[in-house]
Amino acid sequence: MSKTRLLYSRYMDRFLYDSARGYFSTQQRNQLGKLPSLIDFRKLKGLGDYRAALEEKYPDGRFLTPSEIFRPFYGMSMAQFFVEWSRGTGGSRVVEAGPGMGGQANAFLLFLKTSYPEIYRSISYTLVDVSPFLSRRCREVLSESHAALIERGNIKFVVSDIEGFLKNSSPFGEKTLLMMFEVLDNMPHDRVEFGPGFSDPRVTLVETDPDFSHRELVLEPLKDHPAVSELFEAWKEYYHSQPIFKNKLNPFENLFPALRRAAHRVQNLGRSPRSAVYLPTHFHCFLKAASRHPNLSHLMSDFSWLPGDVRYSGRFEENNAPIISTKVEGQKKFVDFASVCEPEFGTADIFFGTDFEFAQFLIKKALKVSSLSLSPREFFDRFAQNDWGLTKSSFNPMKADFSNTQYLFTKITR
Repeated sequence: MSKTRLLYSRYMDRFLYDSARGYFSTQQRNQLGKLPSLIDFRKLKGLGDYRAALEEKYPDGRFLTPSEIFRPFYGMSMAQFFVEWSRGTGGSRVVEAGPGMGGQANAFLLFLKTSYPEIYRSISYTLVDVSPFLSRRCREVLSESHAALIERGNIKFVVSDIEGFLKNSSPFGEKTLLMMFEVLDNMPHDRVEFGPGFSDPRVTLVETDPDFSHRELVLEPLKDHPAVSELFEAWKEYYHSQPIFKNKLNPFENLFPALRRAAHRVQNLGRSPRSAVYLPTHFHCFLKAASRHPNLSHLMSDFSWLPGDVRYSGRFEENNAPIISTKVEGQKKFVDFASVCEPEFGTADIFFGTDFEFAQFLIKKALKVSSLSLSPREFFDRFAQNDWGLTKSSFNPMKADFSNTQYLFTKITR
């Protein structure tokens, strides 16, 4: 049987989004979850009650995102951000990439409907999702409360990845806010392996038979893959410009990897250890597509780091490594995998932490615009009302939980 080689990013794209077998593309495989009922934060005493309530409501065999856990306050906060952005720019158009089941969008629109009805009536809201199943589910959710906007064409649903949507759209004539929540982590990456001083760089591919039943990782010279090579050069430029301690929110998260890395290098002094880095190829391509739209602003949020994303094995070090995980059906148990070749094709989530400083570096190069990155506490202090998500003890999990996330937004590009 003939075999083919796919770049790591291309294989990840097929694994997650293949129309027939992709993890996010079918109802049978997709593990994105929804709370059976909202968490009433006002009735909770504090952290302990919050954790107990989340454990009780967490659906078996499913994953929940922050936008779902903190519904409706998460979406209401994004709507408040939009209101302030709209007042500053005059824009009334929103594009949301990867809206999932529509929980964030519904809370966003309901808040506008009750608090800013004039903005609600004039808004244009396009929901772009690569999954036909999730796009249909999103339409069902929004049809319950926003049928009139859908009928008038103010709310539209597009089945596409966001890069393709931007490439196939004429430059937006009006100022537009593009929102992406928990999307960056699932954007396909490429893996580049290299020696001391970035020497002998090689790119990772997945060699597979047509039905993906037998797979293995192989290496090819990086120079044979120009798009990945371009991003690797940008990463080297960024790498050389950064101090070793970058994470201001959680310095210990970078301190311990830094100490392990130092010990690793001392231990292997003179032994020419090799390293690997996972690079956000599709995010880079997305930015190039976004550069065609000078009226576009961005609001995005995702994990800024993941546990174990710096890994060591003997003389080898991996940076920004993914988590490859699935949940056992009917249980709250996770099963993790060491390689994309281990799980059956399309049966696990593959997600990465986002180096938001590198993301800002790429945004500056591609869009020629500055950006700001905030912690959850900084963002919700600025755009949420004080009592949203607040418990009796004044503990607010929307600000305190998921401390390994960041909120990044840009200005109008030109």
